[in-house]
Amino acid sequence: MNASVTKVLTVPIEHPSYAGHFPDAPLLPGSALLALILSTLPAPCRRLDRVKLLSPTRPGERLTLTLAPGQGQDLVRFVCYRHDETLVCSGLAQVDLGSPG
Repeated sequence: MNASVTKVLTVPIEHPSYAGHFPDAPLLPGSALLALILSTLPAPCRRLDRVKLLSPTRPGERLTLTLAPGQGQDLVRFVCYRHDETLVCSGLAQVDLGSPG
C-alpha cells in the first residue's frame, strides 16, 4: 500500500449481530467491526496487531475508515472514527502481498 485511503462505512441497521448483542441496547461486536474493516484491506490479512476497540458502534452509524501504509511494505494502519470524530478503533494489519485482495 503506497498511499492513504479513506472510506465511509455504514453498518446496516439490520446487521444480524444486533439481535443478540444486546436486544435492548444493540452494539456491534468488536469481531464484526473488525471483519468489516478486514474486508476493505488491499490484500488478505495475515495478522492483526495493536488493535484498540475504544467506542461502541450502534445500528446505522456511519464510520470513516482510513487505511494508511505502515512501516513495512506489508503493513496497513487503520483508524476508524464516528461522524462526530469519536475514535472507534485503530490497529495494524499485516497483509499477504502474495494474494490478490
